[in-house]
Amino acid sequence: MKYLIVTIVVLLVLLFTNPSRQDHIEKVRISLKTALNKSIAKKTENGIAIGVGAYFVDGIVDAIIEKSVSIDNFFIFSITHFRYLDKDLIIGYGIFGNVIISKNLQKESDSVLSSLDDIDKDE
Repeated sequence: MKYLIVTIVVLLVLLFTNPSRQDHIEKVRISLKTALNKSIAKKTENGIAIGVGAYFVDGIVDAIIEKSVSIDNFFIFSITHFRYLDKDLIIGYGIFGNVIISKNLQKESDSVLSSLDDIDKDE
């Protein structure tokens, strides 16, 4: 009986502390901005280009999130997905009121920038 009560209490805590969709989006937004700014800084040493790139990152991040990020809510935890170029990667988890974004996001932001570079070279 004691285990049943403990299990119910834990499940209720998980249920009421599961992060919202907006919590996931905000955490992805912050992580993606950081990752893209790092990628831009790696690609150029020009301070002006880095500043201009950082200025445009907000718009890029919002577009990427709108088209590529989805959240699966399982009531006691949630999963953040990143869909890009026919890939579906799990980039984060939400549990106990926290959203944890994985390091895969940096790799994917490098991939996004590389594909943008390829588009620029084709034109």
